[in-house]
Amino acid sequence: MLSLLHHTRGVVLGQRRIADKTNEVPELMPLLADCLGGSDVAVITADALHTARESARQISEDFGCYYVLVLKENQPTLLAAAQARLAAGTDTEHERAGTGHTEADRGHGRIESRTIRTAPAAGLDFPHSAQIFRIVRHVADLDRKGSSKEVAYGITNAPPDVAGPAHLNTYVRQHWSVENSGHYVRDRTFREDDCQARTAHLPHVLASLRNLVISAFRQRGHVNIAHARRHYTHIPDRLLGLFTL
Repeated sequence: MLSLLHHTRGVVLGQRRIADKTNEVPELMPLLADCLGGSDVAVITADALHTARESARQISEDFGCYYVLVLKENQPTLLAAAQARLAAGTDTEHERAGTGHTEADRGHGRIESRTIRTAPAAGLDFPHSAQIFRIVRHVADLDRKGSSKEVAYGITNAPPDVAGPAHLNTYVRQHWSVENSGHYVRDRTFREDDCQARTAHLPHVLASLRNLVISAFRQRGHVNIAHARRHYTHIPDRLLGLFTL
């Protein structure tokens, strides 16, 4: 199932079932059409699977939104161009030129830093593209005994005066948080991967109900979904109040 999750609110705005003999790509535009009417959504982020020319064109032209898309091996020409353009210079030089930004966080038993570089997308054959970017993410233990490095490339139709390096860094970080806000909660708190339902529409219905409950909790200000489940369990009045019934 393909879901559209609001970054800051943590709620599912909509979802579509993926047919057995297809994939998520052709369902993205119908999902956006179902969800974006009259909404305040201005930036769409998506995994590399959705970094497709037609998706980028429709997000820009049909929905009037900015896209921030991940570049991977499914777009080898674009990825190679981004790697070449963003290899020159140092991080310090990019920051001085206004095309770079670094931020760091300390917490949850680790130190994390994210450094982004941007470059113009002029000449690249991708609809409405304005910038390409590279983010290098370093994660280390607080005692610095263990560390990891991750490099991600992306492309956006937002020009620099709309989304500079710090903005793009934030969008990508929020997109990465989808895993924690959505997939992790459904798997760990609701044990979705252990569910044995396989018949007809039942898996889709159950997944929809999980998304509904998680989104309702978040709309009421609950941060810890496991705690929220315990709060409402076996107390009908609280459940009725949750859905204003």
